[in-house]
Amino acid sequence: AYATDKSSPDAQAALIQTTQADSRTTSFLGVDGDPAITRLASSSSGRLAVSADATGVVRSWHPACASCQPVTLSRGPAVNALAVAPDGSLVAVARGTSIAVTSPSGQLMRGWPATGMHIIDGAVDALAVDADASQIAVGTSHDEVYVWTRGRAGYQEAAIGTGAVVSAAVFL
Repeated sequence: AYATDKSSPDAQAALIQTTQADSRTTSFLGVDGDPAITRLASSSSGRLAVSADATGVVRSWHPACASCQPVTLSRGPAVNALAVAPDGSLVAVARGTSIAVTSPSGQLMRGWPATGMHIIDGAVDALAVDADASQIAVGTSHDEVYVWTRGRAGYQEAAIGTGAVVSAAVFL
């Protein structure tokens, strides 16, 4: 919701609630001149949250650990999309036409390309990770969907054919 509409009262209320619940996030919400969060994602288990700020820094957070500091996973250009595995074991970060996969501590993950995954046309606009963190789905600005499977070379590709941006991805 925050990535879609930063002015949404619901998104602002959620950010205020998060800040009040965890003081470590205050400086990353644009307070005191720090860069504001532009993307948020979390595991459905609640074990891990991931944020990207306006400078392209991606951090992982462990909400249940009040004394833990966030881990910087990567730095780079602006982040288009973030996704976290339901159990929090894998983080996917999209910048432009590239997708990188790491552990919540920033380590490379076995079975995924070490140089990341890349698409040919359109920027990545949506990411999803399946339940066992073995597949990643990507939606692009050129109405295409790509799916990578851990341990397999290459990807599966499908054109949606609507001519529109694929703005959401989810595994059921």
